Amino acid sequence: MVVWLLVSLDVGHRVKKPKLFMPDGLLTAKLGVGQSFLIVILMVSLLAICERILFDLSRAFGVLNYDYFDNPQTIMVHALFIIPVLVVSVIVNILVGQHRQKYAVILMPYFATTILLTLQLITEISVYFSNHHTKAELYVVLLCIVFIASYAIWYVQKLYHQRLKDMKV
Repeated sequence: MVVWLLVSLDVGHRVKKPKLFMPDGLLTAKLGVGQSFLIVILMVSLLAICERILFDLSRAFGVLNYDYFDNPQTIMVHALFIIPVLVVSVIVNILVGQHRQKYAVILMPYFATTILLTLQLITEISVYFSNHHTKAELYVVLLCIVFIASYAIWYVQKLYHQRLKDMKV
């Protein structure tokens, strides 16, 4: 959408949107007040269930200290639950693809819950690492993450622009 907007501004006249940029995503769904309320209820319920699952998994694997930030076993158990949920969420997003608008109402709470769980895991790992390592080690790891993320973004953009180029031919 952003690329289409920039292209249309650059050309100086109206440009027809390519099919690739059609707004059929989750964020463009038209929702009523009732649907929005149900989405919030479902998302809060999913978060509560997931948090309870994380707590029960930590307890089931014999972790005596349930501290989310200072116990590496607890963080590992959380990662073993959250990462597969994230993978399934991404796979569902890819498979649903063209029908996102049709399933947006039911998928929104699940994707939002997955994002929040992933952010929770990132926060747990970051706080643990910050508490148990020196500043120099923290900077080395953060710089590595910056380089890896920058390369990944560059690579995805390269593939995306190649796809655009192939569509024009």
